[in-house]
Amino acid sequence: MESTTLEELSQAEALMRTDPRSEEPLAVDYPLVFGPQAAGRLVTVGEEVDGEHQLRAICGILVRELVTPTARLRVGLIGSVITDVEQRGKGWGRKLLAKAEQTLRDQGCLISMLWADDAAFYTSLGYAEVGTEYDYVLDPAVSAILPSMQGVREMQDRDLDAMVRLQSERTVRVERTPDEMRTLLNMPGVDVLVCEKEGQVLAYSCLGRGTDFASVVHEWAGKGEYVLALLQGHIQRRAELGDIDPLVVMVSEEDTGLRQFFEMIDAHHVCGVLGMAKALDGEATLQLLRDLVGNRISASSSSEGDLILTGPAGDVSMTNAEMLVTLLEPRGAREAVERLENSLDVQLPELPLRPFVWGLDSI
Repeated sequence: MESTTLEELSQAEALMRTDPRSEEPLAVDYPLVFGPQAAGRLVTVGEEVDGEHQLRAICGILVRELVTPTARLRVGLIGSVITDVEQRGKGWGRKLLAKAEQTLRDQGCLISMLWADDAAFYTSLGYAEVGTEYDYVLDPAVSAILPSMQGVREMQDRDLDAMVRLQSERTVRVERTPDEMRTLLNMPGVDVLVCEKEGQVLAYSCLGRGTDFASVVHEWAGKGEYVLALLQGHIQRRAELGDIDPLVVMVSEEDTGLRQFFEMIDAHHVCGVLGMAKALDGEATLQLLRDLVGNRISASSSSEGDLILTGPAGDVSMTNAEMLVTLLEPRGAREAVERLENSLDVQLPELPLRPFVWGLDSI
């Protein structure tokens, strides 16, 4: 974590304890942001009161590379946004987000992304829903048709290299170092299983993390049949502890095989959004678009800061926010892209991009 005074951290801890979602110290819940060797940092706003600086709002930020089959996105994650209860309604949240966004902009981020409890507040600040996440609900009775859990066991330290490899082989992922992977997998409350065959780890899965992911398998990697065996393992382990609540499995849009299986067994699911995002750098957005579509269309910016796209059928003017939603259209849709294709008379099969942020990466 970048330099933060002990007094700031102490006040931040006090503010964090007012959030019912947080049961552990900052460095335990969010080690990539608040840990001693973390890449993230704490952002604060406050004021002087009787000669002492008092924090009024805090958040954590973390720069990540989101990998997709056709592009990489440098994204600034924003999380743990908390305003002092007695100071709410005074504009501290807006000041905090503006400071966090500028910090991320200075670090070369194309967009900022967060997960919102109050979507209306963030919409008023220019955020929009982007991306796609499927959540499938598995009743414990589904274990009768899942593969045998033979070869499924708890993760051990010696499994790390294989798990890093499996994660890096995903076409949609967040780029991590092996040290970051080790830190995330060893967080308290995360139940990590691996599926081993003939001495080789072929899949892994992560269940639980804080209150948000208590019954959720929020990360996995490996072939579908081995992942299903891991889900069987989680269900059986929970049953042994008397937990018969449904299991929720997070799935990205790219994971068509697992989605088809869940839909075949008629598992209830919700197609939601990945999060809320805001464009931070219009020129970088333009360059990303140019890299994706080549010479099929030309892209420039107007004096007002809008994006001008030119194709065989003419020009289309878009705001940065509209372009962001087109690039990262939510809930598996492609309507915005199709409107753009029709307006320009050009095919854009590369769009929209479908990045994914797993539960271990959330802050």
